[in-house]
This record gives sequence, structure tokens and C-alpha cells, in this order.
Amino acid sequence: EQVRARLEAGLDPESLPVLPATLNQLLRELNQEAAFARIREVIRQDPALAGEVVQLANSAWFKRNQQAVTSIEQAMALMGEEGLRTLTMTLLSQPVLRLLPLHYKLLGRVLWDHSLACAQACQRQAAVEWQTEATAYFVGLVSNVGKILIFRLASEALTGDGSGIRPRPAVFRQLIDAHGYPLAARTARAWGVPPEMILALEEQGDPHRNPADLSPLGRVLRRGQALAAAELLLAEGDHSLEEVEAQLAGQGLSLDDLRPAPTRH
Repeated sequence: EQVRARLEAGLDPESLPVLPATLNQLLRELNQEAAFARIREVIRQDPALAGEVVQLANSAWFKRNQQAVTSIEQAMALMGEEGLRTLTMTLLSQPVLRLLPLHYKLLGRVLWDHSLACAQACQRQAAVEWQTEATAYFVGLVSNVGKILIFRLASEALTGDGSGIRPRPAVFRQLIDAHGYPLAARTARAWGVPPEMILALEEQGDPHRNPADLSPLGRVLRRGQALAAAELLLAEGDHSLEEVEAQLAGQGLSLDDLRPAPTRH
């Protein structure tokens, strides 16, 4: 009840995560040709970020072939402008989406995997609604930020410091259903992201809303969320292809819309 009251009253701005300054700058230049040069400059000036770019470029989420990426120059060449842009946004967003170590083990991995899957699904769906891939990718990536904030609040309310008890699943589900997307939209507004991203997040608060009544980016995000959920269900191995296909069909999607299987050695 304490968490519900805080959410209904509205969180203080200080309670919202702060967007890293570098990512904020990149978002301002998201659809400008100068943005790619800016990304390369940021990476080259930050050895730690460069190392993380190479590491993530070799992960199942981003790896495009069996060739190992061993340098930042190679990553730039192999991934191209759009690939490097989305990869850098992913890395810079990690502090925003981070949970405490214990909570990461309990829920953080699922939320992070879902965020990545949603971002990439939105990126693939962007052209259907004449949206830029970078915009679609970022709104998918941060679509779970409200859920993460609610989980933090619930954990802290139960333990005082957020290091112990996990919130009950039923309670957590009620809170995120009611407040997850509104809180994500409010956070995005505090970051100063483009209005179409904020609107797309707000529109997800009503899962029964007719897709035709959503904004173009809102429809991209709706489909991205469905595809991400389907990918995780299949990865868990507890659902058949037929069950997942039926769920996707309800959103006008099919198994062909899922991301290609990651390259394996």
C-alpha cells in the first residue's frame, strides 16, 4: 500500500532515474547525419565504453556472423552506422535500467533481456510505420523503465534498503499493470525525449486499445512488446510454437516476424 500510495501521488523528480549526459546528447542528434560521427567520437574517447562495445558486439544479441570482433574499428566496420548507434544507446542505457545485484538475479535479467528483445523488434518493425530505426529502438529499450522503478520501490518498502525480500508476484503485477507505462512516460518526459516517444509509452497503458487508434510509434511499440514476449517464451521452452504463434496472430504478427536465431560457433 505504501508503494501504491507513492505511485498514485506521483514520484518526486528526484526519484526518477537520470539519463546519462552522453546519451541525452545522442538522443538530441538521433536522426541527424552528424550523430554517427558523434558516436564514433564518444566511443574513441572512452576506452571503457569502447571495450564494452566490442564485448556487446560479440554477444548473441548483436553478433551478425561467426567472425569475432576484436577492436572498436572492426565493430564500427561490421555493424555499420545503425548497428553502432543502437549498440551505443544500449550500453549508455544500462545504468538507467540497472537493479541491485540481488534483484538483477531475481528479475533484472528477465527485464534486461526483454528490453533488448523489444528494442530490436521495434527496430525491425519501424519501417512498417515509417518510423526511424533509432527512434523505434530507443523507445523499445526504455519501455520497461517504469517496471524497474516499481520493482525498486516495492523492494525498498519491504526491506528498507532494497537488499532482501522479493515483492510478491501478484502485487508486483497489479502495480505494473496500473502504473508501469505511465511511469515510463513520465520518466521519458523528464528526460526531454521527443514527444512521439512519450505518447507511444503512454498509449501502452491500455492493452485493449485498438491498434488503429494508436500513434505510428505506439503501434511499433505494441508489436515490439508482443514479439519480445514471444521470443522469451520460446527461449524458456515452456510453450510450443503453436501456442506462441496463436498469441502473435492476435497482434497481426507471425513467427516470421521474430528475430533471426543468433549465430553460434
